[in-house]
Order: sequence, then C-alpha cells, then structure tokens
Amino acid sequence: MKDQETRQKFIKLRAEGNSFSKIAKELDISKATCSEWQKRYEEAIAKLQKDKLEELYQSYGMLKDQRIASLGNTLHKIDNAIQEADFSSVDPAKLLEIKLKYQNALKNEYIPTFSHSNEKEIDSTKIFNQINSLIQRIKNGDTSDKEAGIELKALSTALSAYDKTVLETKLDNLKEALEG
Repeated sequence: MKDQETRQKFIKLRAEGNSFSKIAKELDISKATCSEWQKRYEEAIAKLQKDKLEELYQSYGMLKDQRIASLGNTLHKIDNAIQEADFSSVDPAKLLEIKLKYQNALKNEYIPTFSHSNEKEIDSTKIFNQINSLIQRIKNGDTSDKEAGIELKALSTALSAYDKTVLETKLDNLKEALEG
C-alpha cells in the first residue's frame, strides 16, 4: 500500500490536470493505481480544483462582489469626470454613453434579495407572488435574463416541492381515513 504522502501528491497532480501516464511516472505507481485513486479521491480532487479556481477568480477580481465594487468605482470616476469636464473640449455625449454602459453593467450584476420574515410557512400564493414580482422586474428591465432564469428555476422548484408536499399530505390523510 502506498503511503499517504504519495496519495496527497496524486490528488494534487490530478487536480492540476496531469494525465495518469505522467502521474504514474512521477510517483512510480501504475496507471491502474491512478485509476483506482481517481475514483477513491474524486471528491478531494474536485475540491482542490474548485479551491484553486476560486483563488484565481479572487486574485483576478472575478468574484461577483469584486466586479460590483469595480464597476461602482469606475462609475463614480465617470460621474466625477462628467462633473469636472470642460464641455468645450470633451464630448459630453461620449461620457454619458460610457456612464450608461457602466450603469447597465452594474444593473446586470443585480441579484434579488428576499426578505427573511418570521414566516415559516410557504404556500403557492407566496410563490406565485414572487413569480409575478419577477415578471414585473423582467418587464422593467431590472434583472438580466440570466438572473431571471436562475430565480425562475428556483421558484419553479419551490412550487413543485410545495405541490408534492400537499399531495403527500392529502394521500396520508386519505390512507388514514380508509384505514380508520
């Protein structure tokens, strides 16, 4: 049996995308062992890949909160430039065009937040109200197609789960009535 250090090296090399051939040669193990360890340590490999990717996202400012902050800072600078611009030498239409583009980009980063009230019960009316609210935000252009799709999928899943729960409760009640 190979030692733990070799297994950790395998996980690291595999997460980096190395082939079984390269790993087998470097760690002096067989390709069959690589295949077996791939199955056994699949979650650890995936987690390491995810951690590395997230680290890259963070270092290059690709996380959503960083993008929002960056867009907001740039928008603020544009506002300042517009206020301080010598309109005789700078085309204000160009600055306004840029501002509108940044406002649109910032708006596309919007994620709807839901109030977390003390209500513990969810019913179909509340879900339908959320869907109607989403439809209004789409019509108003307050949410991107991507965000709307994600939210609609979540609401549809919630509605399906609610319907399933209601049907299961009715079925249980019917069984009790028939047995009772």
